[in-house]
Amino acid sequence: MTTRPVFVTIAVVLFVAASSMAATRAGGGVVTIGQFATQVVAAMGQDARDLEAVKTSLRTMGVSDDFDASAPLTAGMAAKLAGNLGIAVTRPATPAGPVSAAQAAALAGHIAAVFVDRAAAGVTDSPDQCLRSDNRGACVNCCKDATGLTGQYCGHFCHANVPPPPSPDEPQP
Repeated sequence: MTTRPVFVTIAVVLFVAASSMAATRAGGGVVTIGQFATQVVAAMGQDARDLEAVKTSLRTMGVSDDFDASAPLTAGMAAKLAGNLGIAVTRPATPAGPVSAAQAAALAGHIAAVFVDRAAAGVTDSPDQCLRSDNRGACVNCCKDATGLTGQYCGHFCHANVPPPPSPDEPQP
């Protein structure tokens, strides 16, 4: 897996944070969280025909769909979405700063590039086999080994980990 797109994405997120206020003052249109999510999913080549399809696609990638799609996209929310997708980002300097349409499109393209890069490196679907690990830590390690993704993505993915039932020989609490 190449890390160049990850660093580019980090740079874009930092750029979004630093310039979001200037873009708003300059009249750059502000995009909603739903529009950004749709751009990200579409750029990844996933089903983005409507918001429900976008949310379904995001859920399959390990992102919760508990966001207000009509709320304005902020630098903090863009960073959170990228982080939930397993892309290491730095917390924006102004997380509440709005993101312009041009910035959102650029960031969506960079997020998609990371996923294309991962696919080229052989990372495919979510490592579902890891969800049967003994505990969440083991699941995270399994996920990182299987995909090469970050602990942040794997930690979020392994939130659904269901450990196997205890053997009959183990004492019960």
